Amino acid sequence: MTKYFKADNEFVNEWIKQVSYDLMTAHDYLDNNKDYAKRNVCYCQQAIEKPLKAYIIANNKDFPNSHNLERLQEICQGIDNSFIELKSFNLKEL
Repeated sequence: MTKYFKADNEFVNEWIKQVSYDLMTAHDYLDNNKDYAKRNVCYCQQAIEKPLKAYIIANNKDFPNSHNLERLQEICQGIDNSFIELKSFNLKEL
């Protein structure tokens, strides 16, 4: 059985705030090769996952407890068709 998160705007601001930390970690790893960033490189994927989930929540939709970026992209595309552009980024590889 898949667990679904309920649409709740209290998480939106927190997730967007966390995305900035994830992006800083990704930047430090890719550009500066800092040691702490090497241990946290998995957060690069989360820097994409969290804004997708925040967008879904902000639009009062539910989503599965999943890290599958392709599935999250599909849900976002169901809200706004412009999310189809994300398909060109090969989300499965992230």
